[in-house]
Amino acid sequence: VDTDLFDPEKTEPISLPSISPSSFNFLSIFKWEKRKGWDILLSSYLQEFKKRDHVELHILTHAYHNKITAEQAIKNISESLGLDPLTLPPVHILSDYISAKDLPRLYKAMDAFVIPSRGEGWGRPHIEAMSMALPVLATNFSGNTHFMNENNSYLIAIEGLEPIESGAFRGHLWASPSIPHLRSLLRLVYTHREEAKQKGQRARRDVVSNFSYSKLSDIVMLRLREIE
Repeated sequence: VDTDLFDPEKTEPISLPSISPSSFNFLSIFKWEKRKGWDILLSSYLQEFKKRDHVELHILTHAYHNKITAEQAIKNISESLGLDPLTLPPVHILSDYISAKDLPRLYKAMDAFVIPSRGEGWGRPHIEAMSMALPVLATNFSGNTHFMNENNSYLIAIEGLEPIESGAFRGHLWASPSIPHLRSLLRLVYTHREEAKQKGQRARRDVVSNFSYSKLSDIVMLRLREIE
């Protein structure tokens, strides 16, 4: 990851109408597909918080082979859970284009990053958020566990593996992230903000030490010398 671009000390927060500085702001970034766990995220967030909590969820997304819109998904999930629409915490869908140079500014405007995906190849938004010193809540499974651990992140437990029912990976297995555990982590980060901030700072240090461009180039050069 470009730790110079994604550097909280060099970045001013973006200003958007949906972002309230007086609220606790969660961010999630993903393609709108089942693998990314949007259903788990919404179910957990909408059940755990109410409007009076002054908490907000911002989702930067775009459709990906999915007929249901984000707005419809929020309505469907809240109705299926029997939640009162008048007491729901805000969910903001950021569907407008945000340039690469403004992406660090979006992270900077947030208090935490969350993505309960069922499987990741690597987890680019995860490590970008960590580079921006945000506390990150993500599934304890697959590629992102290469750089995430209990010391620098909030890892969401899984309830097991389940078969993928459709798409290119049909017949394979992916994770089933725990909604109760995600709810408890959302509440923990929201309640213990200084602790979460410190974990985000630890994440930044780990990313700079192990996954910056300069560190990775050193690893590549060392390997090239070994095989000369």
